[in-house]
Amino acid sequence: MRWPSPMCQDPGDPHAGPRSSSSGSNGDGTASNHVGLEWKTSDCAAALNPSIFHGHGADELQRFLAGAVSRHEPALVIATIGDAEDDFPRSVLSPYDADVQLPGLRYSISGRRLPAGGRPTLAAGLSAADRDLGLRLLSRPSAAPWWTLTLSGHTAYPGAGGPPVTYEPDGELRAILVDALGDPVVAVWTPPAGDQRWYVIPDATGWNGVVDWLVQQALPAYVPDALRRARSPQLVDPDLQTQAELLARNALADMAVRHAEERARLESELQRAQAAAEEVRYGLLYGTGKELVDAVDAVLQNAGVATVNLDAELGGTKSADLLATFQQQRRLVEVKASSGAPPRRSWETSKGTWPHGPSFDHRSPWMAAF
Repeated sequence: MRWPSPMCQDPGDPHAGPRSSSSGSNGDGTASNHVGLEWKTSDCAAALNPSIFHGHGADELQRFLAGAVSRHEPALVIATIGDAEDDFPRSVLSPYDADVQLPGLRYSISGRRLPAGGRPTLAAGLSAADRDLGLRLLSRPSAAPWWTLTLSGHTAYPGAGGPPVTYEPDGELRAILVDALGDPVVAVWTPPAGDQRWYVIPDATGWNGVVDWLVQQALPAYVPDALRRARSPQLVDPDLQTQAELLARNALADMAVRHAEERARLESELQRAQAAAEEVRYGLLYGTGKELVDAVDAVLQNAGVATVNLDAELGGTKSADLLATFQQQRRLVEVKASSGAPPRRSWETSKGTWPHGPSFDHRSPWMAAF
């Protein structure tokens, strides 16, 4: 892959991308990329896991941000939150167990690790580049952890005394992926000036895919001049495209949007179907009493069999649990939370309850026994 320009990286951050896909700091305001060239930190196209702390990359981050401002470009930052290997219980003194500190030490993005097994979904109203990032992150391993994200303000305590100063959260934290409650688990923070885009992604995310997204999607969408400066083949200037190129490219973009929307729709349908089936499935496998009867009733109705709940109809357990009707056939259904045939006494009870009722096939009085 040809890099459009170096990617700035906090050299002391163990969660940053591989050295071959980002730049380290030389301590003199330059960044050395993986082929030995030297670039000014202020010339970097993006920052990967930067640090705001002195001695750990704060000066390089400030030069990077200042360089982006001087070029009238948004500064792209990708920061990971959390530690996938740290599964200890969080402190009772805080609802959060991870954070990404934002410039100025006035705000941060706080994270709370979610229980294993959850699967986020795409947020609505995303740009094409942000939607692409969300789709890539949805392909993470199922066991990879997620953190819910919250924009938090800090309280500063003056060293020389005086009252503490509390800073309210500023800027916008826009969700890209959300959990089942609608809380963001992947998001982009932009300050009020709109001159920075901090993408917060969970730990245990493969950097190759993220950097590929950065080059293929984020830079063309938000910092296209970085590609022009590097004469990158990834740059697509509409003014230099033929009509055939524009039509084909637009058709591909439309197809990608339709695919993403169709995928999101199908995933939503799958979630609704799983939620509806889980209650019945749990009742069949583990339910007893009314819960099990309701689960069997739901299965029969889904199969096109009309049912009558006899306990509700007769006001008590005077007969079998269900009267099932399919076409011209009627059967009494006794639901038992045990294997084997129903006891004889249950059939005798049913005969006594319905001595002059509908005509049943006494040779096969049981449609099902559970």
